Amino acid sequence: MRTSASGTHGRRLVAAAALVALCALLLPAAAALGASPSPAASPPAAGSPLPLAEPSPPTTITCVLSRLGVLYGGSITVSGVVEPIAAGQDVVIAYDGVDVATAVTDAAGAYTVDITPRRSGDVTARAADGTLTEPQHVVVKPAVSISRGRPVPFLNLRFVLKVQPSAYAGVVKARVVHRGKLVATATGRCRDGRVALKTPLRGIGRFDITFVLPAANGLGTRSLERRVEAKWHGLSVGSSGPTVKGMLTALSRLKIR
Repeated sequence: MRTSASGTHGRRLVAAAALVALCALLLPAAAALGASPSPAASPPAAGSPLPLAEPSPPTTITCVLSRLGVLYGGSITVSGVVEPIAAGQDVVIAYDGVDVATAVTDAAGAYTVDITPRRSGDVTARAADGTLTEPQHVVVKPAVSISRGRPVPFLNLRFVLKVQPSAYAGVVKARVVHRGKLVATATGRCRDGRVALKTPLRGIGRFDITFVLPAANGLGTRSLERRVEAKWHGLSVGSSGPTVKGMLTALSRLKIR
């Protein structure tokens, strides 16, 4: 019985010594684990401001027109620059709020495109992000060609005006000036792109005739001037023709028979 108790006590002493040795090994590791982290790794204090990214510069766009007035059928060049500068940016051209053309910027941020307006209206340019230019007004005027007969003193001279677009329906007025004085007027409505006017040439020599086409059908006012010379030709016994007719017309106005 004594021998058994002594053996048990010895084993307990060995176990205790082993436990002490294990604790000696673990304590430095536990101390290392509980050490404070280095200041460089500490998280930012609550409420500290974060650095802000640089804001993008606002988009700007310009719009320049080659002219503000054009005859029907003519074109206008629209150009400008988009900033920040970058190649390949789309620029949309609108006429009275309706998109009519698209241009693309080059390496300098510049764009150019031609448009053909059919009536008077406003031009704007729009960048890809929606930045819009101020509207610029364009006046489109009717295109007109004029033909006439031969001028004869004291007779009516017939003019024919052909107008484009054919939808134009304004009342055209002609003013006849002779030696600095207004001597006659004539009016006629344009229909199907055509109007004929008979202008009295009440005299001999030079006549200045002004045709005024008023604003109508979305087109602006246009004035045109023509100068004609009604020359007198000598008459002989038995003469006939327009010159004689003109002389008789002048005599009838003077009530000479």
